Amino acid sequence: MTALGLTAITAVLHALRDTLGLPSQILLFQMWMIAVTPAGGLWPALAAAVGGVLLLNYFFTPPYRSPLVSEPGALLALVVFVVVAAAVSAIVELSRGLAEAMGGTLVPEEAPGGGLTMVLTLPASPVTQLPPLPPDAT
Repeated sequence: MTALGLTAITAVLHALRDTLGLPSQILLFQMWMIAVTPAGGLWPALAAAVGGVLLLNYFFTPPYRSPLVSEPGALLALVVFVVVAAAVSAIVELSRGLAEAMGGTLVPEEAPGGGLTMVLTLPASPVTQLPPLPPDAT
């Protein structure tokens, strides 16, 4: 799933390379990495992040089709991408673990109008009767 998504994003972005700049390309790879986390967990998400940064560097930063990065700004963007990807993956995985520990779920769903949202579902706690107020409390 991770590799298929990275391949599809790379193919689409390669066709749009003259239209979309590196920030937009990074955001699309970031979106995929976030979508992979709840479905596959932390390690597939980190694999998506590493694969994404390698593909971004190879196909979308000059010199193209090279492991080198000639622009300091592009190098900084790629480093920030990996750091953010790792942090988001860890937070989503931790949130999913907490939700499951409480008997709930955390799943990605399509947002109205496009995009992705995370839906947290927790079981309702039983309703308990509150003790009556003392007579002088108003």
